[in-house]
Amino acid sequence: MKDHKTIKRLAAMLVAALLTLSALSGCAPGGGSDGVTEAQEVSAFADDDSVYDWQSLYYERLRVLDRSVYTECALLYIDDNGVPELYIKTASNAAKDYLCSLDESGLFVNTSFLEPVESMMYIERGGSFVIYSCYDQNEYYKAEGFSFTPEYRYHKGATVYSFDGDLASEEHGFYNEMDDLDDDDGIYDSYFGNDEDGVRIPEDIKDYFDVDRATEVKTSPIDDVIELLKGARKAPNRKAGAYDGKVSDIVSTYKEVSKTVSYFGENRKVSYKIPQIDLSGGQIESINQAILDDLLPLVEAVEADGFKIDADNYMAEFRYFSYDYRAYLTNGVLSLVIDKTGTGGTDGPDSKVIYNIDVVSLTQIDNVCLLNSFGTDCLKVEAAFEKYNEEDYYGLRDDPERSLSKMISGYYDSIYDDLINKTLGMFSPVGTHMFFDDKGDLHIYYYRAWIAGSEYYGTEMTVSKSDL
Repeated sequence: MKDHKTIKRLAAMLVAALLTLSALSGCAPGGGSDGVTEAQEVSAFADDDSVYDWQSLYYERLRVLDRSVYTECALLYIDDNGVPELYIKTASNAAKDYLCSLDESGLFVNTSFLEPVESMMYIERGGSFVIYSCYDQNEYYKAEGFSFTPEYRYHKGATVYSFDGDLASEEHGFYNEMDDLDDDDGIYDSYFGNDEDGVRIPEDIKDYFDVDRATEVKTSPIDDVIELLKGARKAPNRKAGAYDGKVSDIVSTYKEVSKTVSYFGENRKVSYKIPQIDLSGGQIESINQAILDDLLPLVEAVEADGFKIDADNYMAEFRYFSYDYRAYLTNGVLSLVIDKTGTGGTDGPDSKVIYNIDVVSLTQIDNVCLLNSFGTDCLKVEAAFEKYNEEDYYGLRDDPERSLSKMISGYYDSIYDDLINKTLGMFSPVGTHMFFDDKGDLHIYYYRAWIAGSEYYGTEMTVSKSDL
């Protein structure tokens, strides 16, 4: 068995080497408009040492946004990794602002939510920023004799955030409540300072944020920044290289275990399959090692004689009863999907690990390359996701056996629209893991909003090829 695997690996390595030498294309990236601020133009067209085509990813992130909700944005160098962050501003009281950034792999655009931002300052490449916010009004009642008069209270504040690829609040927040926005009694001026032309932050926050080094964020119309990024993209039409082999020749099972174990005193059947990619070169070794590091500890523990799971030996990996995998090879893209079946509930949800690999360049690819390789684009994916998302929730609403009115006291119909909008807010075609099966259907692993337990949970949607 071992000799057979070795021979198969060597044969696959030889095929991959020949294909790499002869490949003419692959997914590795190659090769100011009116209304755009000078800072935006410099950010998009400056000498770019990054190997990542962040311009294409941000271009697609902006292109799918609803312009009635999101109107302006800015490119900011908050951390010092050479790739700017993308701040997106909403014009709706019902939505939040976004701060987008590339993840460590350079393949996905992460999106973090910010509280409603009135103004923002950041220290370029300094890893921190401060936002000034005016929160939604809260109604309260003021006693006047034997009657109560409705009044409104506004919450204003400034908060310092740190950013090094992940957004974190420093918990240095300063807030004040005001009876009205005009602030006739002077509370606003005394606490926040009276600089009506610039960013308004309380004096106390200067102990945590170097205001003198900071720059106020100036946004530009989203459509103008889209045009700017469009011309700056490194390889917008990239596709995976042509490959003629079979998936069974390049993916095999490294280890498989199936047995009954004691799980907190109850017998449970567990089964685990660990895949490996039988190629060499590029990023393959690091991908294989990442799979082993993730899956092997649990499998080796389960293999031991007398193994049982209880309070004394519990580890996080034990929340999975099953590992299995699917592998597809189409249009030069190897999609390896590891399905993890959890113990259930919020402590043991199902999850997935998805690798999309250009078999010619032997590198992981982003969703721009993936979608190009299958002849579709982000706008079609966004439209299909929105359609399927609405059908999912409205199907639940219209099914008397599954309707939330059977589960929740005080149910109201608009909850479905709220769940739809929350799910759409979490989704981005360049920030969500997805893959194509051998029929050409697109599988999207996304975060679905819910009203009990975790606010969002991961689930898989299958979009028919005909809808793309």
